[in-house]
Amino acid sequence: MHAFLKRCEGVWEDCTGERHDISPAVVMLWKNAVIKALPRSVQAGLGDMVGLDAKPIEEWRLHLIHHDMKYQATKGENYEEIKTLKLRLLKIQVAEKDAEANKNKKSTKQMAILAEKAGRTPPTVQQSGGGSVCPQNQVQQTPVYLPTQVQPQAPQYLQQQIPVYLPTQVQPQAQVYTPIQHQQKGQWRGKQRSRGRRDDGCFICGDCRHLARDCPTQQYPPQGSTSQYRGEPVLDIRNIEAEAYARAMTNISVGSGDWVNVKIHKMNLLQPVWSGPWEVVERTADALRIKVKKGTCWHLLTHCVAVPPPFQKRHGS
Repeated sequence: MHAFLKRCEGVWEDCTGERHDISPAVVMLWKNAVIKALPRSVQAGLGDMVGLDAKPIEEWRLHLIHHDMKYQATKGENYEEIKTLKLRLLKIQVAEKDAEANKNKKSTKQMAILAEKAGRTPPTVQQSGGGSVCPQNQVQQTPVYLPTQVQPQAPQYLQQQIPVYLPTQVQPQAQVYTPIQHQQKGQWRGKQRSRGRRDDGCFICGDCRHLARDCPTQQYPPQGSTSQYRGEPVLDIRNIEAEAYARAMTNISVGSGDWVNVKIHKMNLLQPVWSGPWEVVERTADALRIKVKKGTCWHLLTHCVAVPPPFQKRHGS
């Protein structure tokens, strides 16, 4: 315990940078920290003492040493008891193994004795007319075959037969198409074409007559053509598209008070419809708020085209 307390003083000074006895408050904290580091049984014994923290440091050390000695004595007794119980358990296990081995030996001896008795005195069979007949006289002796040398033979492997399918002659049949079939095929293809996706136009320049990949203002060649961009990552092409989009946004010079036409997409039409002119109320970096019949609404800049203001009648004309 003396070495433990000395080590606690050194650890306290290393962690806090000051001694443990510079003030009564620091001494109180150090005592509580030391008690928390002791085993639970020692802590319980010290907790039963009233006014332990207020005692002088030397008397406090004596109490710690006393309770630690009691704990070590109890621990030694428990260790000896556990050691004795382990030894008893080991003896019981050894006795069980010996009993099991003796039982196996007895059963083996009994089987050998029974087999020997059966070989010496064969059982007799009672006949219906009286008397006994030994079955050994009636059973013929089984012939004894000596082992002969067998010549090793080469292993024989069964060849798996692979089925062979001969082609059968199929008579060619002439396909006859009627005008009704041609009409049905044409109608079906037309329905498939009508289900194609809707073209939203070019998002770079806002023209609905071509797509972004065919836009003349783009900075990279269209898909399918040989160019320096072949083999580059897709991210570079996406960056170029973003730069073209930002360039198109900055080129749109529409502000508050101007008039624009708005591109509107409808579900029943394949191509967008231009509506307007509408007056611009507010502009942000990428959208316009326009005045409509029932209030205001927002539209993207790429879906708006500047137009001259509508003709307004003068008063008195």
